[in-house]
Amino acid sequence: MTQYKPSPSTQRYRAHPVHTTLNQWREKLPAERPDNFKDLDPDPKNAYVRLRWVLRDLKARLDKLNPMLAQTKVLNNINQHLSQLQNPWIQYLSNPTGQWQQLDNHTEGLINLIRTLATSDGAQALEECLEELRTDMNAAIEEAQKAILDLQNTADGTEKKFQKTNEQLKGLAAEITSQKARLDQMLIQHNEAFTKAQQERATQFTNTEQERITKFGEAQEQRKSKFDAMVNEFEKTKKEVIKKHQAELASIESDGKKKSDELLTLINGQLDKAVEIVGTIVKTTMSGNYQIIANREYKNAWIMRGIAILAFLGMGGMVIWAVSSMNLGPNGINWSTFAFRISLGTAFLIPGIYCAKEASRHWNAEKHNRRIALELAALDPFLVKLDEAKQKEIIEKKADEYFGQGVSQDREDDLPALKNIYLRGDQLFKFVERIAKIVHGGGK
Repeated sequence: MTQYKPSPSTQRYRAHPVHTTLNQWREKLPAERPDNFKDLDPDPKNAYVRLRWVLRDLKARLDKLNPMLAQTKVLNNINQHLSQLQNPWIQYLSNPTGQWQQLDNHTEGLINLIRTLATSDGAQALEECLEELRTDMNAAIEEAQKAILDLQNTADGTEKKFQKTNEQLKGLAAEITSQKARLDQMLIQHNEAFTKAQQERATQFTNTEQERITKFGEAQEQRKSKFDAMVNEFEKTKKEVIKKHQAELASIESDGKKKSDELLTLINGQLDKAVEIVGTIVKTTMSGNYQIIANREYKNAWIMRGIAILAFLGMGGMVIWAVSSMNLGPNGINWSTFAFRISLGTAFLIPGIYCAKEASRHWNAEKHNRRIALELAALDPFLVKLDEAKQKEIIEKKADEYFGQGVSQDREDDLPALKNIYLRGDQLFKFVERIAKIVHGGGK
């Protein structure tokens, strides 16, 4: 590219201090205009306006002046006159009404100096000006072409970086999708294995309890048969004795009947109490399994909640990192870096949302199992007091509520004390032994 160099006359003219002084006064006058300018009389106001118009005309004359015709002496006089404008201007600002005449006189002197500037250009000067203009235009065109080429190169580089970043983001999204599918599969397999094991334990426990109840019923039937045999034998003996001692046996019969009724009442009471205790044991033991499930769901909920919090914190950190890089520099904002960091921050949003949903699901499951454990433990003592039809209605309703389509969300007022409900096997065995002792004692 050809390096353009102005002529010596042009360089001297452009470097003259008159241009700087003139620009300073043109900026200073509007900034320091009196606050009560609108309320001034016409003469003080006209002195200010006239000075601004003269400075504007001087700027236009200097811009149009041919450097070849510029006289250094005339420019020095104008620059000196502008420098001497400071005192009249300060006096005008302090008292516009009384000092406007001095400012106007100084403006008049500036007009006389403007008239000394060259007003006509010869043919040679015009040709030189056109030549300089052509040279300047060629240099400007070449610089513009170079700038356009640099911008095109920068745009191509930015496009390549954006495509590379886009490919990396697609790969990251695919990796996140595969990891999510793998995690879902692991959770499904874990739930299936846990459900199967839970069903097997429940079936085994149910069979064991059913066998114990059957044996208990058979023992009751045997004791009842023995009691019936004793009653029949007593009746037989009673009839024989009645024949011998009709009068004595009348009172004995009355006493024996009373004692028999008391014994039957005691046996029936002990039998009802035993049935109630066995039902309570069964329900409490079954509720312990739901308590174990609830504890596991509580732990899983907190794990998922922690992962979600870390993911959202990572996303916030990436967004802050991206925003902190938005500093204006010589080349402007690096949008590719900003987009890359924002995209990385957005990538943390996917596991964050997923883990938050999983935490909510585990939390609801924990509440639901604790409620079932509580209701199973407290249900049987109330059922034994009801008739068979009412018991069947309540059991069907609870079965649909626990295992049907109408399973509701957990209530918020579930008691935290449910975490401590648990019944061990040795405690169950002690309860059964106590029931057997009560029944055998009542039978005797």
